[in-house]
Amino acid sequence: MILLTGIFAVMTIGITWAVGTKSISEYFFESKDSNEDGKEKNIELLESMIQTPEQTIQIDEYTFVLNEYLLEEKTGQFIAKLEVSKDGEKMELSSYNEGDILRSIDDRFYVRWAGGELEECRAEMDGDRVYIYVRDTISFEYDPDRSFGIMDIEKEDLTDHFGKKCYYFELDEIEKNVKIQTDQYCVYISPVGMKIYANHLPEDYFEDIAVEDAKGTKTVLVENNENKAAIQKGRAYNSEWTEYKQAYKYKFKNIIDYTKITKILINGEEYEVQ
Repeated sequence: MILLTGIFAVMTIGITWAVGTKSISEYFFESKDSNEDGKEKNIELLESMIQTPEQTIQIDEYTFVLNEYLLEEKTGQFIAKLEVSKDGEKMELSSYNEGDILRSIDDRFYVRWAGGELEECRAEMDGDRVYIYVRDTISFEYDPDRSFGIMDIEKEDLTDHFGKKCYYFELDEIEKNVKIQTDQYCVYISPVGMKIYANHLPEDYFEDIAVEDAKGTKTVLVENNENKAAIQKGRAYNSEWTEYKQAYKYKFKNIIDYTKITKILINGEEYEVQ
């Protein structure tokens, strides 16, 4: 009931949607055309990790295609692109947050995500097709085959948590990261984000975080608790019996070549990556 209340509190008037289609690397990160050293190679690194399954979910006259996605296991970073069509007909889109976040298609279909409310879920239109770009971070354990899909509120399913029919895409995780582990916490860094698992630490404990390569080049992620190359997306708690109860989540503004990281610096202390 709580979800459905949020679903219908949406905007359906005055929404402006961009026109055109992009890959997820183009949509969320800098273009390949950048002349900065290493940035094009970082784009290529990310694109080598992106999966292009072209999985299809057909619901009546609606076709939902998962064009491409990235799901990094340890950092929980998820980025995806969906293509939606309706037998050549245009669809009505509704949103919330002043039109910034897509909420529904034809007041019937909603993007379903295991992490709860998606951090980023935006749409672009190209003729009669809708392209949906999503980005989020999963906090703790999840089922990759029941994490990302489409909810149809016109069909009931009492076995589902929200009582509505959900159709899921099958996702494959990849593990592309470096890590450090101390007595207090464990840090994982992938090309697009970072996750820190910990126990009983203050919310602002990680005041300064940086990475360094073999040449000594440093990239500052967080400085004096302020976002730099990384943007903190909150701290989650896990009530289940696991090694760690806290998860600090971060996404990166730009792609970082994790293969070149040799050290991770936390609050002035240096740690060799494992």
